[in-house]
Amino acid sequence: MKELSIIIPFYNTKKEYFERCKKSLISQDFKDLEVIIIDDGSDEIFKKELDGLESLGYIKVIHTVNRGVSEARNLGLSLASGSYVIFLDSDDWLEIDACKQICNIISKLSENLVDVIITNSFINSGEKRYLSFQDYNTSFFIKDKQYLFDAIFKNTNSKFLCADTPWAKVYRREFLVKNNIKFNSRLKNGEDGLFNFEVYFRAENIYYSNITFYNYFVNFESTCNTYTQDLCERFLNLVDEYVKFFERNSLYSENRYFNYFVVRIICRLIRKYFRKIDNYKLFKNEIKNLLNDRNIKQALNSVNVKELEKGKKLVYFLCKFRMNYFLYMLSKSKANIK
Repeated sequence: MKELSIIIPFYNTKKEYFERCKKSLISQDFKDLEVIIIDDGSDEIFKKELDGLESLGYIKVIHTVNRGVSEARNLGLSLASGSYVIFLDSDDWLEIDACKQICNIISKLSENLVDVIITNSFINSGEKRYLSFQDYNTSFFIKDKQYLFDAIFKNTNSKFLCADTPWAKVYRREFLVKNNIKFNSRLKNGEDGLFNFEVYFRAENIYYSNITFYNYFVNFESTCNTYTQDLCERFLNLVDEYVKFFERNSLYSENRYFNYFVVRIICRLIRKYFRKIDNYKLFKNEIKNLLNDRNIKQALNSVNVKELEKGKKLVYFLCKFRMNYFLYMLSKSKANIK
């Protein structure tokens, strides 16, 4: 058994991006480590390079047919032997002393058996590099989980804005396995947030550490930043999976916060999906299908509009009163409706 497992889903990642990731793994001066790379059906040209990494001894490469990032992460988790697990995207990279930093924190917290550690991270966007958390200079146990739920659902006025991402987190593997916490492979968007919500919901001890070991690369070509024609369906599926989770676990109190999440989704659809529709009749049909969804209707009927920001408040009223033409014009504008 190793102290730390690093799980990397890989699918046709550009060589220049993966080179950074690979170098950061090779540079780790830490022996109690295993790296599991799940090749999720990449083209043949990538397989030889990946297989060459196994000569290092602590890197294992598994080739599978393409089944998506969730299945890749779940497979990696099932093969991992580390006491703790981190998920590393193949276009991101670690700091040179990342594994030592992580294990030093784990050692200090050994008496508390922490289920998940949230850490600071570097966000790399173009030539800019900044910290994800700039409000905290010290480390501490997170006693009130509502801060985390608020960050996932409302994504505003929160000091944990990256709470819904699997990167820059350290998970206790036994905790994940015991609670059968996995990434939802039925989802193509938003599966990270649902995974972390369940982690925080079930965790007994959550710790924030101000160490910075992870570099996140804002890749505008990645799935989460790419427009797809089924985006509306993807987000409706995400909403439905959350609702099912709430119902299975009798989490009625969280619905209040989830309603804001639904409004955020509608805003994102208008910004990324409906903006691409140039035919008003087609736009009207799409909006109708969206607003007739049972979960969407329930959320719009329950949300406290007074707590919405200005842009979301506008979208809420236009949806509530089915003002489709104004929604159409809004989708074509450059208004800030995030």
